[in-house]
This record gives sequence, C-alpha cells and structure tokens, in this order.
Amino acid sequence: MKKIILLLASFAISCSTSNEFQQPILETIQNPPSNNQGSIQNPPPPTTSIWTQIPDSNFEKGIIELGIDDIEDGRVLTTSAESVTTLKLEHKRIQNISGIEAFKNVTFLSLWDNDFTDINLKTLTKLSILCLSECPLNTVDLSQNTELTQIAFQNASNRSTDPTYEYGKTKGFVALDLRYNTKLQRIYLWTNRIKTLDVSMCPNLTDLWLGGSESGPNSGNPIEYLDLSNNPKLNVIVVDNCALRYLNIKNTANAGVPRICATTSNPNLTEIKVSNVEKIITYRNKINSAGYLNSETTYKKDPQTNYVE
Repeated sequence: MKKIILLLASFAISCSTSNEFQQPILETIQNPPSNNQGSIQNPPPPTTSIWTQIPDSNFEKGIIELGIDDIEDGRVLTTSAESVTTLKLEHKRIQNISGIEAFKNVTFLSLWDNDFTDINLKTLTKLSILCLSECPLNTVDLSQNTELTQIAFQNASNRSTDPTYEYGKTKGFVALDLRYNTKLQRIYLWTNRIKTLDVSMCPNLTDLWLGGSESGPNSGNPIEYLDLSNNPKLNVIVVDNCALRYLNIKNTANAGVPRICATTSNPNLTEIKVSNVEKIITYRNKINSAGYLNSETTYKKDPQTNYVE
C-alpha cells in the first residue's frame, strides 16, 4: 500500500509540471474572482496524519515482517497501524517504541524482551492483554487502558542469582498504579522491584503472581504488605521469595480457600490471615490424599508462618 501511494504521488507531481494543468492555476492566482465562488481556499488541517513516524529501524522491520508496512523509510501508513488488533514484536531489540500510539485498535500487545525504557499507551484504549516482560521499564501509565484483563511484566526468576541479569536488581518495575484497571483478571509480576501493590479495586482478579524462583533469595518483589481481602475471585496467589510481613487472604475464592497460596521464603511472615483456619487445613489434607496435588506445592509456606483468623 505504501508503494502504491508513493507511485501515485510521483505521478501527480509529474502531471502538475505540464502546461495543461498549470495554466488554469496561474490564471486563478493572477486574476482572482470578484466573489468567493471558485476561489482557492486552504483545506482544514487533517485530524490524523496520513503517516505515523517510526524512528526505530528494528520496530519498523518488525512490522514489515508482519505485513503491516512494506518499505523501511521511518514511517507507516496510519490507516495500516489502525487496522491492527494483535501486535507481537518480541526479541526485536527495539530501543524506541515511538509510533505505537497509532495502533489504537490493538487488543493484544506483546513486546517481550525489548530495550525501550519508556512507552506511551494512552491511545491504546482497547487493550485487553499486555506483555512487557523483560523490558527495562521502571513503571508504565495504564490510566487510559481500562479494558485490560491481563498484564505480564515478568522477568526470569531462575536467573536471579546471575550477576549479569539485572532484572529484579537494577531493572524491572518499581511501581505500578492499577486504580483504573478494574477489569484485571490475571497479574504476572515475577521478579521485579515493586514494594507496594494495591489490587483492592480488581474484583475479578483470579491470578496474582508476585514471587520468584526458589533458586535464588529475594528473587520476587520486596513487598511487605499485601491485603487481598477485597478479591473474592482470587484463586491463585504466588508470593514466594518476597519480603512479606503481612498477608491477608480472607474472602478470596472458595470461601477464603484459594486453590493455590504459595508463600515460602518470606522469613518475616509469621501469620497469614484467613477466613477459616479449619477449612484451610481440611483443604490441605484433601489435596494431599488425592495424590495428584501436594500441599507443599500448592500451599507451601515457611515453618514459622501460621494461619490465623
């Protein structure tokens, strides 16, 4: 499409140089009409530019591979960008994601493992699933992305002891404001640097992953306080290797007995507030006897951590 438009533009320019097309324009300018009829008026400025600038060559190469663009010239047709609903540009080494703003109809966006340190998603108001895993971001503004149901900002927790792997140390999210994302169902934040997280405004939340691998100490998030008592559908809670001192899972799924609640390697967590201690113990015994699940996997906790009402 971009090639066709460029060819048409070249043809129009060549035609405009002939006397046949040029003379009437000159006459109109030299002899302006006495009234407004037939006068040359500047058209109103377009509300949307025909082109969207794509300054990062790796970004443009990626959308060319997907058939969204066809010439690497630092721009893409805005209409082409607006026609996209699913965009997956992973491992592309994109350093500048400017131009993503034009993809305003995208509902699924995965930019896993790229190098940009800032991103503007304010125009992507239809986003439902967003993956920014292993991107060196400190935070992201999600205030306009109210349709989000799933976010994945994960990093490789099994590399937490690798000195060359900076995620969870000097890279990774330090803060995340979810107050406008009330439709979230799944949150994956393994191995970041988040110290506080409020999910009380997410009544449909089913899965919350904040921890990290047991292979390395402090490979999760350094969160100390986590109140999940306003998440009645929350069924999977994984907070291994964090810095928890307070955890409240009252009123979560299954009358306060979520399917998974893994809390190991939180040495300062002495108690977990639950709706009913007896129900928790009964569930742990049940899954042990079933054989296909084990409470030390699904409900693993440190020896000093107790369930309390």
